[in-house]
Amino acid sequence: MKIHLTIFLFLIALGSLSAQNSTSTSPKEEQLVDDDEIYLLVDKAPEYPGGSSAFRKDFEALFEPPRIEASIRKLVFVVRYVVEKDGQVSTIEIVRDYGYDIEQRVKTTFEQLKTWQPGSNKGHPVRVLMTLPLTVFPIIEESN
Repeated sequence: MKIHLTIFLFLIALGSLSAQNSTSTSPKEEQLVDDDEIYLLVDKAPEYPGGSSAFRKDFEALFEPPRIEASIRKLVFVVRYVVEKDGQVSTIEIVRDYGYDIEQRVKTTFEQLKTWQPGSNKGHPVRVLMTLPLTVFPIIEESN
């Protein structure tokens, strides 16, 4: 009798747990995504046409490296930008700027790049904040 009662209680508990995990959508989930919100995490991240290797190739082809003193062989910096719902890039900023007009050079280069595939959340295109480390090899000026 104890075994039957234990099994019966287990089945009731199991049924109530599965009822809690039903797939009905709450009113909050049914709301459309906010048009102005910038997302950090999305269902589908923005993607450059051809992927990251195509991005780096295009960036290197368009970027005009600065001319600097011979003691600096490379500049490593982080670019933060927003990929808009239409795939355009906006709000471009350098997290750590070394000077040498790097931020303006990066902005100019990003404006010349191809349009991204926008990110999406719940099937809707959204604005997504992206962070990307970049390494630039400047043109070395020999001191006389």
